Amino acid sequence: MPVPVEKVRLPVNYKPVFKVILSQLSGSSWGAGVNSRSVTHVLLLQELHDGKLHRKAGELLCGADKGFDITDSQEKQIECKKCIEILKKHNWIEQGV
Repeated sequence: MPVPVEKVRLPVNYKPVFKVILSQLSGSSWGAGVNSRSVTHVLLLQELHDGKLHRKAGELLCGADKGFDITDSQEKQIECKKCIEILKKHNWIEQGV
């Protein structure tokens, strides 16, 4: 389930980014050569160290390779399952209303 960006409470600066997974036109593409697995991630703007979790500035929270197809996201939700899993594990999602 996606997490609204305004509920993310990371201890460092970040921004949501859209990682495009290119594909040829197929059943799993959106008809524009972009695979439906393309999702919004958390891009860290500062180094993050919390327990065993260590990420450099410029890395995705989930640790996935950024590749060349990262764009600023206008999405208001984080969709990457691994990013969300890490946010939950470290209690970096605001609970309640």
